Amino acid sequence: MNEELERKIIAEMIDNPLDLKYVEYQTEKICLTAVTLNGFMLKYVKNQTQEICKAAVKNNGSSLQYVKDQTEELCLMSVCNRGLNLQYVKDQTEEICLAAVKNHGSALQYVKDQTEEICLEAVRQNATALQYVKHQTEEMCLEAVKQNKFYINHVKKENMTVNVIKELKDIKLALSRLDFRTKENCLTTLNLMIDDAVDKTLRSNILTKIIKRFHKDKKIVDFYTKHKLWKHVKFNELKDLDVCSFCMVL
Repeated sequence: MNEELERKIIAEMIDNPLDLKYVEYQTEKICLTAVTLNGFMLKYVKNQTQEICKAAVKNNGSSLQYVKDQTEELCLMSVCNRGLNLQYVKDQTEEICLAAVKNHGSALQYVKDQTEEICLEAVRQNATALQYVKHQTEEMCLEAVKQNKFYINHVKKENMTVNVIKELKDIKLALSRLDFRTKENCLTTLNLMIDDAVDKTLRSNILTKIIKRFHKDKKIVDFYTKHKLWKHVKFNELKDLDVCSFCMVL
C-alpha cells in the first residue's frame, strides 16, 4: 500500500474507527490509529502485534478479550483499568488476580483459584465481594459488616460468630440471619444474651424461644443456669413443656 492511500485511510478512520473492518490491506499504522481511538477495533485487526494490542488495551481494558496472544503485562494493564476484565484473562496468576480485586472487589467472582489473601483484599475493596468467597473467614466477615451492616446478608450462617454479630451492632438484624433450629447457632446467640446492653424485651423473647426448643439439652440448660438467664424467660409460655429439665431453677 502506498503512503498516500495509507494517509487517506487513516484520515477517514479518525472520524470512524469502525472503518477498519472494511480495510482489506491493513498496515500497522492504520491498525494503531483505529485501536488508539477505539480499543474494541482490535477485533478487526488481522495481524496483531504487541504494540497494537497494548494500544488497544490502553484505550479500553476490555479489549483484552480480543487479544490472541495475551501477556501478563497486557492482562495487568487490563485489570488495573477495570478489575472486572479479569473475566477475559486466559491464564490467571495471583498477581493478576490481586490487581483485579484491588481495583474492583467483585472481580473475585472470576478468580479461578481463590486464596485467603485475594478474598480479603476483594472484601476490603468492596464488601459485596463477600458473596463470591467460597471459604469465608471471620476476618472477612468482620471487614464486610464494618463497611455496611446490611452486608451481613452475605455472611454464611456458619460464620455468624459472636464477634461478627457484636461488630454488627444490630442484634435484631443479626438474629434474623440465625437459624434457631441448630444448637450451634443457639449457643452463639446465648453468648450475646449475656450482655446487659441487649434490649430486655428482645432478650426475653429470644431466650424463651431457644429454651422451648432445647429445654432437654443439658448444655443449654446449664448455660442458662451458669449465666443466670432464667430470670429473663417467659415461663408462662413453657407451661405445656416437660419442665423437669429446669425445674431446679424455678
